[in-house]
Amino acid sequence: MDAEKKRWHEARELFQVCLDLPAEERSAYLRDRCGSDLELRADVESLLSFHHDDQTLINLTRVGEPQDGETDFERYRLIEKIGQGGMGEVHRARRSDGAYEDEVAIKLLQRGVGGEDMVRRFWQERQILATLKHPAIARLLDGGTSSDGRPYLVMELVDGTPIDRYCDDQRAGLRRRIELFVEVCRAVHFAHQSLV
Repeated sequence: MDAEKKRWHEARELFQVCLDLPAEERSAYLRDRCGSDLELRADVESLLSFHHDDQTLINLTRVGEPQDGETDFERYRLIEKIGQGGMGEVHRARRSDGAYEDEVAIKLLQRGVGGEDMVRRFWQERQILATLKHPAIARLLDGGTSSDGRPYLVMELVDGTPIDRYCDDQRAGLRRRIELFVEVCRAVHFAHQSLV
């Protein structure tokens, strides 16, 4: 086990013990257990803070530990993987509870990416997306924690063609290409105004 994984397991174990302690005893417990390792103590305190602030992080302790079998997303069934980025992967998914027929995009933290900072960034992204209302930005619809402990976001599925291929397929002239580029810039500008 590499040093980062070992550190994560140690922080996770301390976090789990702290959850069973009364809040007023946690600080003394961490002081005794962490000693001079202030970084470890800060990691555990940060996990406790997130747990207190957002109950959806209750399954955070299992992030990055692949489980056997299929991942459950409550009301959604994954259809196909359609993209992957630095910390997440995106899947086309369909409602599975029969409430209505619709396809969505589900973005979830990749397996093996489970550090506290990554989880925090993922939840920050959720909060930012919840505030963005723009016709050229996919809407956040839902979110949660999968059965294998990975946080996920349910987003509006924008089914389309990459802009460069679209322009080539449509034989778009320079003027049309610039118009599309300006639309993209407006959406990015809107996101930047929202501190993205």
